[in-house]
Amino acid sequence: MKGYTPNRLINTSTRKGYTIFSEVKGRPWNLNLIAVRSDDDTPETFDDELYVLWEDNAIWNCLNMRFTTDPGVYWLKHPMNKLGTAILIPGQYRGVFQKGFHKGKPALRQVKPMKYWRDNNKDSILDQTEFVDESIAHTNLHRAGIDSQLIGKWGAGCQVVARDSDMDLLMHLVGNALPFWGDKFSYTLLEEKDFNSYY
Repeated sequence: MKGYTPNRLINTSTRKGYTIFSEVKGRPWNLNLIAVRSDDDTPETFDDELYVLWEDNAIWNCLNMRFTTDPGVYWLKHPMNKLGTAILIPGQYRGVFQKGFHKGKPALRQVKPMKYWRDNNKDSILDQTEFVDESIAHTNLHRAGIDSQLIGKWGAGCQVVARDSDMDLLMHLVGNALPFWGDKFSYTLLEEKDFNSYY
């Protein structure tokens, strides 16, 4: 994993015009959920990263997790939607996730529209198409298996944490944030190439 530092995440996000949520008057646990999509487009691999970044007493804390922002090959070849398989477009999506469940397990559930490319040619290659769909496509942020190595059927457009224990930790942090900030969470998707121009 790349293991970007809090400073690089903050500077890259703000340079792109995205908000970084910080501690406000002693209210901690203002979580930043920042995913970084890898330049490596090898299918089926958890080669992206999810960072959970928050400020506490003016100190930035950061955890990173093995992750995928891309659907698995099965769903690329067998789209669930007639428009094609959803591939989330990079950007910042404010208040888009809410604490809830995905297939009976604690997760962050999509409650506001996000923008997607729709890949409908049924091959194993991720295509950034001209067609953009903005919708609630139920692409939740959820867990895969105990320590999943391949995406398989875990991701049909969802944002997926590879390790069960990492998702448990994320939901623990979400629980810490709830009394201070409510149950809606923003999500930022960056690309690895966004960091190449960082100085």
